[in-house]
Amino acid sequence: MRKKAFLVFFFTWAGCTTNAMAATECHIRIVGSVTDNLNNHWKKGQVVPVDIQRTKANHITYCAHGGSCFPATTHQRKASNLIDCRPGKKIDEEDRILVPLRSKER
Repeated sequence: MRKKAFLVFFFTWAGCTTNAMAATECHIRIVGSVTDNLNNHWKKGQVVPVDIQRTKANHITYCAHGGSCFPATTHQRKASNLIDCRPGKKIDEEDRILVPLRSKER
């Protein structure tokens, strides 16, 4: 029974990490010190994987799948920039999937 439970867990985990790894093709660069929604502090120059752009009440944030969200601006100053993606199709009212740029667009 334990072996079966382990195998179910392992293959579920492996499937989830494969999907998560595919989503890390998009990144932002932190351009000013910023605190994410989980209260982690990020320094200028750090590069962070993201996969969703969220627009809520005219504020844009970039979010990692199942992780932190980073503001595009703080105190009317740029806080983060998309560096290798663009907003794609809408997922719901607030979220758009981020799509990697083709080499011609970079």
